[in-house]
Amino acid sequence: MVISPQSTFKVSHAQPLSRRFLLILAAIALPSVGQPAIAAPVNAPSHVVAQASSPTGTRPLPQMVVNQVLLDASQRLNVARDQLQIEDYRRQTWSDSCLGLGDINESCALVTVPGWQITIASGQQRLVYRTDLVGRIFRLSRDSQTLPTTLPTTLRDRLLEHVSNQTGVAASELEVVSAEPQFWDGCLGIYVPNQACTMIGISGWRAIVSSPTQSWVWHMDGTGSNIRLNETASSGTLIPQFMASEARPSLSPEVVFQMVRTGGIAGQTMQVRLLADGQIVQSPPQMTGSSVPYLPKRLTPEQIQQFIESLDQHQFQNFNGLSYPAPTGAADYFTITLTSQSGTTQYVDMVQSQLPPQLQDIIQTWDQLQDWQ
Repeated sequence: MVISPQSTFKVSHAQPLSRRFLLILAAIALPSVGQPAIAAPVNAPSHVVAQASSPTGTRPLPQMVVNQVLLDASQRLNVARDQLQIEDYRRQTWSDSCLGLGDINESCALVTVPGWQITIASGQQRLVYRTDLVGRIFRLSRDSQTLPTTLPTTLRDRLLEHVSNQTGVAASELEVVSAEPQFWDGCLGIYVPNQACTMIGISGWRAIVSSPTQSWVWHMDGTGSNIRLNETASSGTLIPQFMASEARPSLSPEVVFQMVRTGGIAGQTMQVRLLADGQIVQSPPQMTGSSVPYLPKRLTPEQIQQFIESLDQHQFQNFNGLSYPAPTGAADYFTITLTSQSGTTQYVDMVQSQLPPQLQDIIQTWDQLQDWQ
């Protein structure tokens, strides 16, 4: 998708704005009265459809519920509350007064209880809570898990065998460059537009595999019986890396997209954000001594929606957590971090022409959007 200066950004009236985007606009246009805030950002993929519940994030999570589960998680994991993150939440209706978690010796009233399922993350640990609507009742689910930090040898060998069979490259020429544990949805975290994935909490791995001439990003479950190629992130010649968790920013609801550029000889930092109200806000380089943003333009809701749809069509969230670094020994380059509501990715300017085509298209669309007058 190319956005030219002459583009009118027309969107058919038959095509509704996304629910997430409408909620963001509503939150900005109409200040909430007495509505509790969400304690931590939720980065659930927009394509995930939870069974028997509303899509993730479509209703606000009450602060009293947040307080209860964060306090309990803090005590269980022996960590400070600010080291915990609400990774996912969704509305759910439980089948009994024990929230579906009663044991054989427990008497549970057979009444439906509306409430929440909430996933709390701390490092490699995940605690899954079930609560009622206001947090007076809450229980720790059996889905809570602690993920290993190193890809087991048996899974490594199974992955390499699978990649060899799929690519025709001998397993002896393949290398697992890096791997990180993941909790997947029913699609193993691989996003395809208009494809619904159930939120079933599959533990597994994301791994980067390389040959002398190519690299791939693979997603797999914890047994290695289901291995899928992340085609969107695997069509380039660069070997990506996994971004550190602290380097993966999350956006506040009023921000649609953000670009941060750092580096160069002068060590400049510049941030450009597209806000849900249509403003494009650019913070000048820090070396100027000024921190006051300027607002060069304002886009219409239709223009913003068209950009959001472009991110969706180019499957931006399949690049989430991936970084495309500079060649060894390189100097004087800029590192660009792109972040949407569905994920974040990073690359250096000198390798832009070698990035996967879908990511190159996203960068081109974003650049043209900023240049539009």
